[in-house]
Amino acid sequence: MTAQLAMNIAAELSKADPNGAATYFKNAQVYAETMNKLADDMAVLGKRLKSKRIAQPHGVFDYLARDMGLEIVAVLQAHGQEPSASEMMQLVKIIKEKRAGAIFTEPQYPEKIGKALSKETGIPVALLDPVATGPENAPLTYYETVMRQNMKTLEATLGVK
Repeated sequence: MTAQLAMNIAAELSKADPNGAATYFKNAQVYAETMNKLADDMAVLGKRLKSKRIAQPHGVFDYLARDMGLEIVAVLQAHGQEPSASEMMQLVKIIKEKRAGAIFTEPQYPEKIGKALSKETGIPVALLDPVATGPENAPLTYYETVMRQNMKTLEATLGVK
């Protein structure tokens, strides 16, 4: 999807600045190729993972799960609210019953819910970064670097065949 976004941005920039169209499309194509390679690598990893069931903080990893063939068996927060004690008990039950391979948190929210669920279920908890935030003046490779780190995290927590 990131590759498509790059091409869409190039198309819109070209409308606003027709003289720069060739440059915009050339740069977008280079970035799109990099992002398509990343997507291909992620899809290959998804097929190799031992466990494909995950619990996530909220809908933040829906696209990642879809593109990698993962199944989201539990969502830790609803409408930005932390789960109540009874909801935590229900999450523990669901995570165990659905045999989730890992519980994922993200850097933008506290890890305490994920850690508590991990303790109660015995299932590993790990941090995945949706790249929703980042450093000011991040390098052009920042998104790819973070996503490749996410791949290492997925491999380490879910295992590979």
